[in-house]
Amino acid sequence: PLPPPVAIESPAPDPSAAGEETPWTPIVLGGIASYQRSGPLPVDLRPAINRAAWDEDTTLADGCGVSREPVAPRRICRLGQPGGQRIVIVGDSHAAAWVPALTVAGKANGWEIIPLTKSNCPFFDYASFDDREQRIYTECVAWHWNAIAKANELDPSLIIVTSTFSRDPAHIGAGDGYYVERLASLLRGFTAPVAVLGDQIGRAHV
Repeated sequence: PLPPPVAIESPAPDPSAAGEETPWTPIVLGGIASYQRSGPLPVDLRPAINRAAWDEDTTLADGCGVSREPVAPRRICRLGQPGGQRIVIVGDSHAAAWVPALTVAGKANGWEIIPLTKSNCPFFDYASFDDREQRIYTECVAWHWNAIAKANELDPSLIIVTSTFSRDPAHIGAGDGYYVERLASLLRGFTAPVAVLGDQIGRAHV
């Protein structure tokens, strides 16, 4: 059975702290139009703005994810509520960024959270290009299928997949339909139900 849904409630805003409603202000970076909220930042930001640069997951540092060289998961970390209903999250560093929140949710709801993540390895069925090494990222291709096999071996109730987006160097002009199919090609390898999370704002391909 799938884990039950979780209701996430935001606290009511404090009118005295929020100030007047502020508009969305268009900005252009590198020729790409985006929008940001103008006006003062909320006073109750978590973390505080001066600590935002240090607010990152520790999945890789804790040995619960891998970086460039490994072609298979090295360590199985059982986070949240070990022994509880099992959820596996698969993807790159953008998947790892969800691990702290899932760990908290797991503790609260009796879920065991197991991350299978590889940094700089977009979860699409093609050979991506490693900008740092200036070569095809062959380790990423191998890791995809090894991670899928490990996720199936763990027999979870749910598999969560999310990833950044990187164009296929062999199909630079391909449209969104190509990338949806390349993602679906990997998803078909899973034996448990899968939930796909969209990437952060500005990434419309996942």
